[in-house]
Amino acid sequence: MEDLDFTLIVYSPYRPLKLFLHDAGLAQPLGQRSWAVLNDSYRTSVSLMHPPHLVALACIIVAAGMLRREAAASVEAEAPAAMQAELPPGPAQQTLAAVDQLNGWLEGLDVDLDKVYEISTELITMYEERRNTLTADECNKLLDAVQVNTGGSGAGMTGPATASAYSQLVTGGMGGGTAPMAAFRR
Repeated sequence: MEDLDFTLIVYSPYRPLKLFLHDAGLAQPLGQRSWAVLNDSYRTSVSLMHPPHLVALACIIVAAGMLRREAAASVEAEAPAAMQAELPPGPAQQTLAAVDQLNGWLEGLDVDLDKVYEISTELITMYEERRNTLTADECNKLLDAVQVNTGGSGAGMTGPATASAYSQLVTGGMGGGTAPMAAFRR
């Protein structure tokens, strides 16, 4: 590339994301989820194709949508208990309030929301394509099959302890959790 006098500079969206989260005064769950969406965005070309501030905004919007859906389901599950007694707002209701606060903050920005929508759509598409999941048991079965096919020492694995550690890594360290099917794709 140097012979072609080729220069590629990619500006990271992390700084704008941090500034936007601070400026909007968004709650911690939304900030953490936005950061996770930004990490996942590097599985796509959005950081190469769009300005970093727009990518950061799209990550916040996608994270807010995810949290809104989760919080709405949680509020529905809590509804019978809330009808029996007046309870203070729970975490799910606080998350919904934070997402509503985000809508007002976004309206005050001078950005091309059509571009932000386009980037958000690309990110959502990425998640939809990787929606298939494996349970921890399915992951362990696949790892056992790899060990059997390679004589127990395939792909750098040296025994059941290493396979178990790899399984925990793939499933996020949770015994009953799920791992993205993409972890097994090349």
